[in-house]
Amino acid sequence: MSKSLLLVGTRKGLFVLESDDRRDWSVRGPYCESWPVYNAALDRDSGTIYAAASSEWFGSAIWRSADLGETWEHSSEGLGYPDGDELKLSKVSYVMPAHGRLLVGAEAAGLFESTDGGKTFSLMTRAAKPGTTPRNNRPGTSASRRSSPILTRPTASG
Repeated sequence: MSKSLLLVGTRKGLFVLESDDRRDWSVRGPYCESWPVYNAALDRDSGTIYAAASSEWFGSAIWRSADLGETWEHSSEGLGYPDGDELKLSKVSYVMPAHGRLLVGAEAAGLFESTDGGKTFSLMTRAAKPGTTPRNNRPGTSASRRSSPILTRPTASG
């Protein structure tokens, strides 16, 4: 049987639990310098652990460990909305490795992408401005009355 790995994000950081038989578990951590961790994922292809963390003091970042938790580093480069945008990033709350990319969900609603293993990020899409539609950016259309947020790709004009 292969080793099982369980990643547990808490207000005190990330804990890594390991087991050979799923009955007895060893616990390591807390990691991520005790930042609150909202989500964590293992990239099975690279063996890297990623953790979405946000601190009231330090802001939001994605932590990563390429050696299953022995050493850690973090980056927030590119995690944020353009200057002057009405949206402000309050925290990163989701991280998912996918086909050589790292996708990061944020609040206020937005999706960021990293193609360099979590060192830098770029904004893929964000919530539409209230009262507008992504297609024509005009208020009052039936699509703008949906109760769920509508995600749009950012444009040069915002």
